Amino acid sequence: MDKQTAIEKLKAMANEQKDSLKKFLAKEILTHDESITPTTPADG
Repeated sequence: MDKQTAIEKLKAMANEQKDSLKKFLAKEILTHDESITPTTPADG
């Protein structure tokens, strides 16, 4: 599945009428800021 198809599927899930975990996770993925990088613990 290419990136565009995946995004379209996520948008469809996020716009479902019924609230569900799938809907919540789709919204979280679509609104995730990719510029945020996980922090690593300091060495030492």
